[in-house]
Amino acid sequence: MKDKNKVKILARSIYLASQNKTHRDLETVAANFSGYLKKHHLEKLIPEILTELENIYLAEQGIVAAQVSSTQKLSDTTLKHIETLLHSRSGKKVQIKSVLDQELLGGVSIRYNDKIIDLSLKNQLHNLTKQLNN
Repeated sequence: MKDKNKVKILARSIYLASQNKTHRDLETVAANFSGYLKKHHLEKLIPEILTELENIYLAEQGIVAAQVSSTQKLSDTTLKHIETLLHSRSGKKVQIKSVLDQELLGGVSIRYNDKIIDLSLKNQLHNLTKQLNN
């Protein structure tokens, strides 16, 4: 099984196992889950599991998590415009996380719901190169 599938299954499992538990029961669930990861040498997946766990929680709350990457800090107006665009596409409340990524060269890349809107200069140059080579 690929790591991406493992991550989704493990995150869903811990999410469901944690539902309606007392603090004491949550400690037991976390200890058992941690032991399982260690026994099966899956500790390297913990960051991805936590990200997927957050995505599951947000989806349950009807919120779309979006990551907006750019080379420079975007203005509040630009972020609000992106939030409005994603809300109109998804019909859900949008939570934006802004990330600086110097590899983009310019422009923005937006990730949400397993989708990518790539408006980066790097992607545009890549597409132009492909067209010129054909």
